[in-house]
Amino acid sequence: MMGQRSGGQNRLFYSFNLEDHNPQNPFLRGIDQCAGCSMKDRCCPNTPMRKIARSLHETAGDVARQIATTPEYQRSRCERKKVEVLFSLLKRILRLDRLRLRGLSGATDEFTLAATAQNLRRLAKFIVQGPPIHGGGAPA
Repeated sequence: MMGQRSGGQNRLFYSFNLEDHNPQNPFLRGIDQCAGCSMKDRCCPNTPMRKIARSLHETAGDVARQIATTPEYQRSRCERKKVEVLFSLLKRILRLDRLRLRGLSGATDEFTLAATAQNLRRLAKFIVQGPPIHGGGAPA
């Protein structure tokens, strides 16, 4: 049985209301706009007008889609992907999914060792491949 909540406990609980998350007034197309449309039979055959639900956060999505088209975003996405690949290799191949040492210094040491091992693996690949051949200049 639960007793009365104290003042600090009230902040931990919240009430969920579905009406707050589904807007009452979705975007409605007017009857006069639908009546003269050539696609009304396919768009809304059994209703006098079209009702389109639009999220309250759709404007934020529009801003995010607009930002995604900028060259700065494309560049940061490319750089972020390189970092994400390195972290996924650390987690999957070098088994850094769970830290085994305790404390901040232990986590720092373990991560530094894993990053060093990853860099040594990359260095070994470069040594095996040999120096890059630059074919610049005129033929001899």
